[in-house]
Amino acid sequence: MTAYSHSRRLNVLGFLSRAGKLIYHTATKAVTTETVIEAFDQFVAQKDPDTFAVVVLDNASMHRSKAFRRKIVEWMSHRVHLVYLSAYSPELNLIEILWRQMKYAWLPLSAYLSFDRLCNEVDRLLGGYGSEYAINFEKPLTSLVSDRLTRSEIDSLRQKKKQLNDYGLKAFRERMQEKGMLSD
Repeated sequence: MTAYSHSRRLNVLGFLSRAGKLIYHTATKAVTTETVIEAFDQFVAQKDPDTFAVVVLDNASMHRSKAFRRKIVEWMSHRVHLVYLSAYSPELNLIEILWRQMKYAWLPLSAYLSFDRLCNEVDRLLGGYGSEYAINFEKPLTSLVSDRLTRSEIDSLRQKKKQLNDYGLKAFRERMQEKGMLSD
């Protein structure tokens, strides 16, 4: 996330599990290899030592630097495995979905009034992830929709869909009959 307020930057690096656990690291300076290593070290320190973690990375230069590669064996000893995405495929990285949701759905426009306000709002959103804000990556889309609707609303939508399908099929049959392409 970048705020263009007098050339100040707010960068957020994050680790997000499908189950919704978020560990994040913020920086107000440019992200360097050292920044990323610091974020990884913070992640390893907070991670349950008995769990195995797969971290999905893009191919940014800081993820391929010598200093970063030197740390990989250490992280692997803490049961952290790195997987690099194919080039130009951020949509496959869960954290990118979270960043997009934060920027375009959860972050109020008033957050951009000042850099301090942006930092506070981002911190509020990240701190509230999992309780106040969440993305459920484990449920199918139909379940996500049904979580927001009551049973009667779902039944009503199904009935309307059936009526529309029936009407559409009836209208299609009538047109085909008019054209002589379908007999009774």
